Amino acid sequence: MEVVLEFTVPFLPPSSNLIYEPRFLFIHGKKRFAGMRLSADAKKFQRRFSSEVVPTQLPKLIGLDPTKLQTIYMVFHMPGILNKTFGKKGGAKTRYKRVDLSNRLKLIEDCLRDAMNIDDSMTFDISLSKRTDPPDRVDLLVIQEDDE
Repeated sequence: MEVVLEFTVPFLPPSSNLIYEPRFLFIHGKKRFAGMRLSADAKKFQRRFSSEVVPTQLPKLIGLDPTKLQTIYMVFHMPGILNKTFGKKGGAKTRYKRVDLSNRLKLIEDCLRDAMNIDDSMTFDISLSKRTDPPDRVDLLVIQEDDE
């Protein structure tokens, strides 16, 4: 049996360049690096994911098995990546802004793990693609197959 979970996240995650921030502690009056923590933007994305996306998927989540291998497809819709000045004198040199998809992946994987019990360590195949059609969103498809 194949379990399929298909849904849309109606907003984009922040880049991984913006999801972690340094954490410091003061020890004996000296500022010491104490690792990294999630930024306010990352926490806001996680809260929105849990409150807006997860409730729409609860009946489908019952069929998922966290021990099974999975395939995940993600389509990031980012209409804001088009450079409006491309092709114009003195304008942008490329048609698209530099947006790295893999920098958007980790936070979504963490939300899937924390809110939906879909462990990214069990993802053996993943596909990412970028589109320019509005509105901002991420379409996801998670497939789990029985081991045979």
